[in-house]
Amino acid sequence: MNGPKVLVIDDDPSLLPILETYLGPFIQIDFVCEIQMDSLKKTISQSSHELILIDLDLGEISGLDILEEIRHEKHKLPENVILITAEGTIDDEIRTHELGIRDYIKKPFNKKLLKSIIEKHLSLLNQDSGSSIIKGPFRIDLQKFEIFTEDQKINLTLKEFKIFNLLFNNPNKIFSQSEIYERIWESESDSLLKTIDIHIGSIRKKLGPHADAIKNKRGVGYFFEL
Repeated sequence: MNGPKVLVIDDDPSLLPILETYLGPFIQIDFVCEIQMDSLKKTISQSSHELILIDLDLGEISGLDILEEIRHEKHKLPENVILITAEGTIDDEIRTHELGIRDYIKKPFNKKLLKSIIEKHLSLLNQDSGSSIIKGPFRIDLQKFEIFTEDQKINLTLKEFKIFNLLFNNPNKIFSQSEIYERIWESESDSLLKTIDIHIGSIRKKLGPHADAIKNKRGVGYFFEL
């Protein structure tokens, strides 16, 4: 699997298959359920994962206590930490924000909400690093100009990739043929607008079962729908 890696620290191993089902095929989950303070501090500090999810209640240890110790020792926390909890208090949530933790997710998870939150943070982090963006069944590698669905590479030409990326990054926003042409070809030419329809048709064909992600509002333009 070539997708992003997420480290999950939770003392309940039954959570792993739930996360694997909810987050889909693109995200590789490394699950740690052996809870020991020094070991976890080292694991978090040395992690190369795109995201780290840590439970607040780790038995006799608090996830927040671990993170506070890391900040005290290293003078900062990794920027990719999300706290998960079933019974957090307002004070816990305040501590979370004071530590600069990215987000705070409550259990039991709502499938769509969890997936949306994880994809949002992966996209924000990966945009900063210029690597990849994930939305729904799609992953875009911005460095290699490649698109994947369920780890299957979609072979697009460079122009097709740019059109897909434009629509993909502006979901539900309608772009007219002329807007797409001006943005992708960086010029104006009414006589060549028909080429947009040809490129869109080719993209849809290559997307196979996901072709309906690109919609056409007749007489107005094209948009991407997740």
